Amino acid sequence: MGELLLEQRRRIYLLGLLFGIPCIFFILILRWQHDTFITYTYPFLQTYLIYAAWQLLTRKTKLIQIEKRTFYVVLAYFLIKMTFVLFAGTNPAADWAELTPSVYFIFVFLATMSYLVFSTTQALQYSLGIVAISSFIGSVRLIPEVIQGRYINELLSFGRYEVFLVVIVVLLYILARSKDVTAQIMLEKQHLQTLAYKDSLTSLPNRRQLMQELNKQLITASRYQRPLSIILFDLDHFKTINDTYGHGTGDIVLSTIAQLVTPHLRVTDTLGRWGGEEFMLITPETNAIHASQIAERVRQAINRHTFEFGTITASFGVNQYHPSQSLNNLIHQADTALYQAKDNGRNQVIIYKTPPTQTPETRVRVS
Repeated sequence: MGELLLEQRRRIYLLGLLFGIPCIFFILILRWQHDTFITYTYPFLQTYLIYAAWQLLTRKTKLIQIEKRTFYVVLAYFLIKMTFVLFAGTNPAADWAELTPSVYFIFVFLATMSYLVFSTTQALQYSLGIVAISSFIGSVRLIPEVIQGRYINELLSFGRYEVFLVVIVVLLYILARSKDVTAQIMLEKQHLQTLAYKDSLTSLPNRRQLMQELNKQLITASRYQRPLSIILFDLDHFKTINDTYGHGTGDIVLSTIAQLVTPHLRVTDTLGRWGGEEFMLITPETNAIHASQIAERVRQAINRHTFEFGTITASFGVNQYHPSQSLNNLIHQADTALYQAKDNGRNQVIIYKTPPTQTPETRVRVS
């Protein structure tokens, strides 16, 4: 999303330059000999805008750097213009009429732009800086005239524009702060959701998220009569590892298991930590036979990996969903098959055999 917004901004800037550069060129041609300020400043401004367009097109410079540089150039240009027009002219009334409202429109634009390219605090500082400098320039030029009893209306107009600029700056800051607070709240909300639904050790879905996903898959399987299986697997003799090598080593084992299993899963499969050293794998569109094959690949991957203390094995229980079966019953039967695998000697995959026999069937056994 961030990259998309940056690309949209880049295109908007290029579109603006596409119209702005020719306009400045024609103004320069038409008023070359009639406006001293344009004569000396427009060539530099035109050159910079062409350079900025080239940077936008080549993408060799980060957009934020182009934006900051353009902000400084445009700000400097219009402050210089304000100073030149007010102090180089001999008629403050005419000079002031020439400046407004175009210059203040640009100041508002720059204050708004500052919140796109700087932090909220920096943007406020730049915005207040614009107000302070423009107030100083106007005051130095107009107040002495008013003291002499001239150009009172121009000073009042100047004051109104400055107040208007201050109001805009304050409103922009309030909006920016509100946006920052909202963004912070959203980040905290996402963090809380992550804590609620993700296992902090393995970064896998925790039991709560697994239950939600399984319930959703059960609804789909029941409605459309599609196969669905789950796999529960448990690390063999994991308590011994914790007791012998410490819980830190046990945590490393659990994290590593999550990394080992993931490459052997399909995009539609969901792996999560069920609790302790036990994991659940939800396999939609999969019957018990195919699920046992997935479980066997996972079992072999775990068995092949060598930790610092040696190898570790896992036992697996597989169960397929049947119409009208409850979620708790589905999990209970998978758990029954898992314990059957433990009782049969561990390091194997057992499919729960549905009624009427109620006897688990061994799919894969390893001596």
